[in-house]
Amino acid sequence: MEKGDQIELVLDMPATLIESNPMVEETRNQVAVKRGPVVYCIESPDMPSLKVFNIAVPYNIQLKPVPTTIANGNMMALAGEARLLNTGDWTRTLYKEVSKKQTPVNIKLIPYYAWANRGETDMSVWMPLVR
Repeated sequence: MEKGDQIELVLDMPATLIESNPMVEETRNQVAVKRGPVVYCIESPDMPSLKVFNIAVPYNIQLKPVPTTIANGNMMALAGEARLLNTGDWTRTLYKEVSKKQTPVNIKLIPYYAWANRGETDMSVWMPLVR
């Protein structure tokens, strides 16, 4: 080696969907996204006109790493196409038929450790799974 040489380590870290034991009722039929040791979340600043709680993840989603900066910190986000669930208007409604309407929507997930660095936000780690 000579002065100025650099060594670059490239690790294959595909994004994977993680589910919890079905006995964990609060997260049943939902998934979290993990890439290497990092857990990701969806946060409202990246979805300004949509509710993050109406986003569902297809079982075969293709998530691609994209560089991003939050609070002057450089990190890797994940981008892909999810589904926006049409939940309709729940005003004065306790029950209704399930809507089958789903609209493709581009999402961006950020590392969980970086959430709430852009002001008060809605955030979710666990998202409904579309099989």
